[in-house]
Amino acid sequence: MNIKVIDYLDENLVNELYFLSSCCDDYEPFFNLGYEHFLYYDNNKLVGFLSYLPDENCENVCEVTALVLPNYRKNGVFSVLLNTAKKHFPNFKFYGNIGKMLSNSSINKGFYFSEYFMRFSYNDFLSIDWKAIFDNYSKLYILENKVYELSFDFSDDDKYYLGYFDEIDSSTLDGNNDTISHNNIVKLNISIENIDLDEPVCVCSLDYQISFTNIYGVFTESLLRNNGLGCALIYNLIYDYFDNNDNSNKPLILNVSSTNTNAFKLYKKCGFKEQNRIDYYYI
Repeated sequence: MNIKVIDYLDENLVNELYFLSSCCDDYEPFFNLGYEHFLYYDNNKLVGFLSYLPDENCENVCEVTALVLPNYRKNGVFSVLLNTAKKHFPNFKFYGNIGKMLSNSSINKGFYFSEYFMRFSYNDFLSIDWKAIFDNYSKLYILENKVYELSFDFSDDDKYYLGYFDEIDSSTLDGNNDTISHNNIVKLNISIENIDLDEPVCVCSLDYQISFTNIYGVFTESLLRNNGLGCALIYNLIYDYFDNNDNSNKPLILNVSSTNTNAFKLYKKCGFKEQNRIDYYYI
């Protein structure tokens, strides 16, 4: 047995890792992200690998990815790698997807969180009363006595969906106007000086694949949250995406953590359905 701790994998080591991965259902672990790798060798043969990645919100809590050559499993290889990592970083807490069969075993130190895989299909799109949705979300916003309309569009390169404020003529706010009433005006108690109206106020990123499109990076300007902009963004994205018949066979998908309760509630409200759940445990 020989354990190596290396912070960067060169070409030869990457090739060794890819071979190990090919023997483990092509599972690809974290590597070369600026953190240490733990390699387990038997007679100069790479039979085990462990790496980690700190959480965005807590550097001392890290997700573990690991591989063990099938013929070497149930021989303590993973335990040796994990214990080596813990000795190197005694203040770190590690977690991973260890599977339901192991969730009650001695290696389990407690449930951490779940990650939900959610989906929105073309049939879901057809089942929604879009007139009612847009009647509810077609609001005007007043910022320092100027009136703005929230508009949505894809960016030029189609990798982002953007929500932004367009200033409109406040003279249209006439009580006799049948299309605009004071009931659909929201007063935002913020200083317009803190908002750059030339930049998007809400945005999400899109990853186009052959059979689906992934949504990620949903963000609303912090000063404008809790005003329905997130829901308006997602609803308009869904409509614009599926209104194009070319996307009728490409569902929208996303992943969301159970710790992000606001985002999970947002997607559920907008019609996304849970398809799968992965549970993570401290190890």
